[in-house]
Amino acid sequence: MKKYYKIPMTERIIKVDGTSLFDILKDNYPDLYNREKGRVELQYGGTNPGVMTPHLEEVVGEYNKETDALYMVLGVPKYIVAIDNGDAIQEYITGKTLETLGGGCIFQGREVSQREAYEYLDKTKNYAEMVGKMLVKEDSKSLKKSLVQRVVSVLKTKKDN
Repeated sequence: MKKYYKIPMTERIIKVDGTSLFDILKDNYPDLYNREKGRVELQYGGTNPGVMTPHLEEVVGEYNKETDALYMVLGVPKYIVAIDNGDAIQEYITGKTLETLGGGCIFQGREVSQREAYEYLDKTKNYAEMVGKMLVKEDSKSLKKSLVQRVVSVLKTKKDN
């Protein structure tokens, strides 16, 4: 049985072609990267790192809403969907292999049902295009052609399930 994962773009341990997802976010969308760094500083910085007061919880909640809105405005997926095909864990659309030094345990906490993975893909506009831009480093013509072929293949597989 295939396993599906929903992995945040803020993940530092999981890499594609030797680059962490968080660094990929930084390279492609520095504003989002800086927002995410700000969230970490809010939550874990300050005089009592890791202590969540009711006021701080409210501030972090509002900050997260603003960050989510920025993801939506830019059309950037907050998560990537991956699938374990038995040989490797790969991003669902591009087929790029996800690497980690932490072993498979890092993925266990990110596992979701096939249904949840598909629902996320369905509701996330431009997922294939945006993930392709971030994860696949090819010339644009070749990228478009390979992504179109991959999306058609994935949709056929999805329809069969």
